Amino acid sequence: MSAFAQLTNENIIELYYDERDIGNYTGCTYPLGTHLANYLWFDLKAINYEYQSLAKLNLTDSFAIDDNMFIDVLNRILTKIDSFCPYLHFHSQILIKAMLNAWKNKSIIAPIEILSLPKTDTMFDVDLFKPFFPGYYIFKDKEIYDDEDNNDLVDGIIGDPIPLTIEKMRDYYEFLITAVLLDIKEKREILYQQFDFIYNNFNNVDVKKLKPDQKLYLLELFNNHLIKNTKNNIQKNRNRLNTSYTLTSFKTKMRIRGKVDLPFENIDLIINSIAESNTHLYEVVEINDINDLMRYELIKMVLLDIPLRKCNHCGEFFVPSGRRDSIYCDRIMIGESRPCSKIGASKKYEDRIKTEPAQIAYKKMYKRLNARLHYGSLTKQQFSLWGEKAQVMRKKCLAQEISLEEFQAWLERSIIT
Repeated sequence: MSAFAQLTNENIIELYYDERDIGNYTGCTYPLGTHLANYLWFDLKAINYEYQSLAKLNLTDSFAIDDNMFIDVLNRILTKIDSFCPYLHFHSQILIKAMLNAWKNKSIIAPIEILSLPKTDTMFDVDLFKPFFPGYYIFKDKEIYDDEDNNDLVDGIIGDPIPLTIEKMRDYYEFLITAVLLDIKEKREILYQQFDFIYNNFNNVDVKKLKPDQKLYLLELFNNHLIKNTKNNIQKNRNRLNTSYTLTSFKTKMRIRGKVDLPFENIDLIINSIAESNTHLYEVVEINDINDLMRYELIKMVLLDIPLRKCNHCGEFFVPSGRRDSIYCDRIMIGESRPCSKIGASKKYEDRIKTEPAQIAYKKMYKRLNARLHYGSLTKQQFSLWGEKAQVMRKKCLAQEISLEEFQAWLERSIIT
């Protein structure tokens, strides 16, 4: 699986997915760093729900692999998953291709299928792995060994099909989903370490003096420190794979926008068509997997000094869409109906006016009339009408349209007898 990425002069990532990928999404565009931060934010329970929907869909006998209804439903689910975060596209493609292949063949071939999956330590726990590939054990990243004592490497091309009943297929799908979710969690942990280091150190006065490439080198030294202090060899290799920057190289290729499909014999017509269609070549970076995209974005974020902030309301990392010193993100958190930027601004305003003399005077009169309402010497309608007028006058006072003395005098006159 591969994709292509281009960074525009406006620091916009243009991501083009592999044409062989399943689903309607062909790519997307987004400001540099925004979805890398979103990878730490989206709700894993919601993703698990959609992955379970994929599993149920693939276990439905009424759908065939080439059935139009199946493809339509499949595309809708994949599109919804992609909408959470473009990075999920890479996880989903691994998952759905493994599911479809198993369903189509009603079997899995060990160890070919497993080699295409993301590698996590928990995934290769013997109790989780062995029911599908009896006799195989995992000891090194991306390699499968068939004997716990002799460590004989299994050829990835050789393997006998293991038949799957519907019940076994259901278990296998659950195994695949568990593997992918564990991989997401693991990548989140690694990415969080990078963001946390950048956030806590790059605003340091001394670090600010460094050039962008020197900052990137500092981040690399931090990762080397993490790797050195990691005891698990598989984890060490995976950390280096995910977070090496100075050793990273990306392949580039040229793509054509505005192709001209005409016989070359008529060169004058071709020249005119190229000019009219504004045909041009543009360079893209080859993205082989999710790790490549993470490295690419992190490198560009550091080199281009893209600000990384922590939301004062939800506490999550985000890349500001407006001012560099924004303190609230624009996401809507679980259980909320408004974005953090709106909630935070309202809370800030409420906290500020709590100490305002006009608010204190309003609250004092509110409690006084509310007590009268409680004892029956004031009707609900009278209290409601007073409240509407009092809020209007309070806003005028806060906006300095009337003085505090004028507002206090109005409050005294507004007492209902």
